[in-house]
Amino acid sequence: MPDHVFADESKQRGLLLAAAYVTSNDVCDLRTKVNGMRMAGQRRMHMRHESDERRKRIMKLLTDAGVRALVYDATHWRDAAKARRLTIGQLVDDALAARAERLVLEQDDSLMASDNEVIRQQLRKAGTDQRLRYAHHRAHEEPLLSVPDAIAWCWAKGGKWRRLAEPLVVEVRTVLGPGAAWA
Repeated sequence: MPDHVFADESKQRGLLLAAAYVTSNDVCDLRTKVNGMRMAGQRRMHMRHESDERRKRIMKLLTDAGVRALVYDATHWRDAAKARRLTIGQLVDDALAARAERLVLEQDDSLMASDNEVIRQQLRKAGTDQRLRYAHHRAHEEPLLSVPDAIAWCWAKGGKWRRLAEPLVVEVRTVLGPGAAWA
Protein backbone atom coordinates (compact mmCIF):
# COMPACT_ATOMS: atom_id res chain seq x y z
CA MET A 1 0.00 0.00 0.00
CA PRO A 2 1.25 3.51 -0.78
CA ASP A 3 2.36 5.68 2.08
CA HIS A 4 1.11 8.94 3.40
CA VAL A 5 3.91 11.23 4.56
CA PHE A 6 3.36 13.67 7.41
CA ALA A 7 6.07 16.28 7.96
CA ASP A 8 6.84 18.81 10.67
CA GLU A 9 9.95 20.56 11.85
CA SER A 10 11.76 21.69 14.94
CA LYS A 11 13.63 24.97 14.85
CA GLN A 12 15.26 24.66 18.29
CA ARG A 13 18.84 24.74 16.97
CA GLY A 14 18.30 25.20 13.26
CA LEU A 15 16.00 23.33 10.89
CA LEU A 16 15.35 19.68 11.65
CA LEU A 17 12.42 18.10 9.81
CA ALA A 18 10.83 14.73 10.53
CA ALA A 19 8.79 12.90 7.89
CA ALA A 20 6.62 10.07 9.22
CA TYR A 21 5.55 7.42 6.72
CA VAL A 22 2.20 5.78 7.45
CA THR A 23 0.69 3.17 5.15
CA SER A 24 -2.77 3.90 3.79
CA ASN A 25 -4.13 0.90 5.69
CA ASP A 26 -2.82 2.30 9.00
CA VAL A 27 -3.84 5.96 8.67
CA CYS A 28 -7.30 5.67 10.28
CA ASP A 29 -6.13 3.41 13.11
CA LEU A 30 -3.15 5.62 13.97
CA ARG A 31 -5.29 8.75 13.75
CA THR A 32 -7.70 7.19 16.28
CA LYS A 33 -4.81 6.29 18.61
CA VAL A 34 -3.30 9.77 18.39
CA ASN A 35 -6.68 11.40 19.00
CA GLY A 36 -7.08 9.10 22.01
CA MET A 37 -3.92 10.55 23.53
CA ARG A 38 -5.29 14.10 23.55
CA MET A 39 -6.29 15.41 26.93
CA ALA A 40 -9.78 16.82 27.52
CA GLY A 41 -10.08 20.20 25.82
CA GLN A 42 -6.79 19.78 23.96
CA ARG A 43 -7.14 20.59 20.23
CA ARG A 44 -3.87 18.88 19.38
CA MET A 45 -0.84 17.24 20.91
CA HIS A 46 2.30 19.34 20.77
CA MET A 47 5.43 17.97 22.43
CA ARG A 48 6.59 21.40 23.54
CA HIS A 49 3.52 21.69 25.78
CA GLU A 50 3.37 18.13 27.12
CA SER A 51 4.69 16.88 30.45
CA ASP A 52 7.66 14.53 30.43
CA GLU A 53 5.42 11.62 31.44
CA ARG A 54 3.03 12.29 28.54
CA ARG A 55 5.96 12.69 26.14
CA LYS A 56 7.15 9.22 27.13
CA ARG A 57 3.65 7.78 26.65
CA ILE A 58 3.32 9.44 23.24
CA MET A 59 6.64 8.01 22.07
CA LYS A 60 5.69 4.55 23.34
CA LEU A 61 2.42 4.74 21.40
CA LEU A 62 4.28 5.67 18.21
CA THR A 63 6.88 2.95 18.72
CA ASP A 64 4.22 0.32 19.41
CA ALA A 65 2.35 1.47 16.27
CA GLY A 66 5.42 0.78 14.14
CA VAL A 67 5.79 4.33 12.84
CA ARG A 68 8.85 4.86 10.65
CA ALA A 69 10.41 8.20 9.82
CA LEU A 70 13.20 10.01 8.06
CA VAL A 71 14.89 12.94 9.79
CA TYR A 72 16.33 15.72 7.64
CA ASP A 73 19.09 17.65 9.40
CA ALA A 74 19.62 21.15 8.00
CA THR A 75 20.89 22.60 11.28
CA HIS A 76 24.21 23.61 9.72
CA TRP A 77 22.56 26.04 7.27
CA ARG A 78 22.65 29.68 8.43
CA ASP A 79 20.07 30.77 5.83
CA ALA A 80 16.80 29.39 7.23
CA ALA A 81 14.84 29.99 4.00
CA LYS A 82 17.41 28.16 1.88
CA ALA A 83 17.58 25.31 4.41
CA ARG A 84 13.80 24.91 4.21
CA ARG A 85 13.71 24.97 0.40
CA LEU A 86 16.44 22.33 0.15
CA THR A 87 14.81 20.19 2.84
CA ILE A 88 11.33 20.35 1.28
CA GLY A 89 12.85 19.52 -2.12
CA GLN A 90 14.55 16.43 -0.75
CA LEU A 91 11.41 15.45 1.18
CA VAL A 92 9.40 15.50 -2.05
CA ASP A 93 12.06 13.53 -3.93
CA ASP A 94 12.06 10.88 -1.19
CA ALA A 95 8.26 10.72 -1.07
CA LEU A 96 8.22 10.18 -4.83
CA ALA A 97 10.94 7.52 -4.60
CA ALA A 98 8.83 5.73 -1.95
CA ARG A 99 5.82 6.03 -4.28
CA ALA A 100 3.88 7.85 -1.57
CA GLU A 101 0.43 8.98 -2.58
CA ARG A 102 0.08 11.94 -0.21
CA LEU A 103 2.30 14.49 1.55
CA VAL A 104 0.96 16.63 4.39
CA LEU A 105 2.97 19.47 5.91
CA GLU A 106 2.01 21.48 8.96
CA GLN A 107 0.63 24.79 7.76
CA ASP A 108 2.66 27.91 8.39
CA ASP A 109 1.05 30.68 6.37
CA SER A 110 4.36 32.53 6.00
CA LEU A 111 5.99 29.46 4.36
CA MET A 112 3.17 28.03 2.23
CA ALA A 113 3.91 29.92 -0.98
CA SER A 114 7.58 28.94 -0.90
CA ASP A 115 6.79 25.33 0.05
CA ASN A 116 4.25 25.02 -2.76
CA GLU A 117 6.71 26.47 -5.28
CA VAL A 118 9.40 23.95 -4.26
CA ILE A 119 6.93 21.05 -4.31
CA ARG A 120 5.63 21.96 -7.78
CA GLN A 121 9.20 22.35 -9.05
CA GLN A 122 10.20 18.92 -7.74
CA LEU A 123 7.08 17.31 -9.20
CA ARG A 124 7.80 18.88 -12.61
CA LYS A 125 11.37 17.58 -12.49
CA ALA A 126 10.06 14.10 -11.67
CA GLY A 127 7.85 14.03 -14.76
CA THR A 128 4.17 13.50 -15.38
CA ASP A 129 4.15 9.81 -14.44
CA GLN A 130 4.90 10.67 -10.80
CA ARG A 131 1.80 11.45 -8.76
CA LEU A 132 1.86 12.93 -5.28
CA ARG A 133 -1.01 14.79 -3.71
CA TYR A 134 0.12 17.38 -1.20
CA ALA A 135 -1.46 19.75 1.27
CA HIS A 136 -0.73 21.99 4.19
CA HIS A 137 -2.96 21.53 7.25
CA ARG A 138 -3.05 23.01 10.70
CA ALA A 139 -2.07 20.47 13.34
CA HIS A 140 -5.53 20.46 14.92
CA GLU A 141 -7.02 19.61 11.49
CA GLU A 142 -4.75 16.59 10.90
CA PRO A 143 -3.93 14.67 14.09
CA LEU A 144 -1.15 12.71 12.37
CA LEU A 145 0.94 15.88 12.19
CA SER A 146 1.54 15.19 15.90
CA VAL A 147 3.66 12.21 14.84
CA PRO A 148 6.48 14.11 13.08
CA ASP A 149 6.18 16.86 15.70
CA ALA A 150 6.98 14.31 18.41
CA ILE A 151 9.86 12.78 16.48
CA ALA A 152 11.42 16.13 15.51
CA TRP A 153 11.07 17.47 19.07
CA CYS A 154 12.73 14.40 20.58
CA TRP A 155 15.49 14.34 17.99
CA ALA A 156 16.29 18.03 18.50
CA LYS A 157 16.29 17.68 22.29
CA GLY A 158 18.84 14.87 22.17
CA GLY A 159 19.83 12.63 25.07
CA LYS A 160 17.09 10.46 26.55
CA TRP A 161 14.51 12.00 24.23
CA ARG A 162 16.46 11.14 21.09
CA ARG A 163 16.86 7.58 22.37
CA LEU A 164 13.05 7.34 22.56
CA ALA A 165 12.80 8.43 18.91
CA GLU A 166 15.62 6.25 17.56
CA PRO A 167 13.47 3.11 17.06
CA LEU A 168 11.21 5.15 14.74
CA VAL A 169 13.94 6.79 12.67
CA VAL A 170 14.98 4.76 9.64
CA GLU A 171 17.57 7.29 8.50
CA VAL A 172 18.96 10.72 9.31
CA ARG A 173 19.88 12.75 6.25
CA THR A 174 22.11 15.79 6.32
CA VAL A 175 20.63 18.31 3.89
CA LEU A 176 23.27 19.43 1.42
CA GLY A 177 23.11 21.77 -1.55
CA PRO A 178 21.78 20.88 -5.02
CA GLY A 179 23.71 18.14 -6.75
CA ALA A 180 25.55 17.06 -3.60
CA ALA A 181 25.47 13.50 -2.35
CA TRP A 182 23.98 12.67 1.04
CA ALA A 183 26.29 12.90 4.01
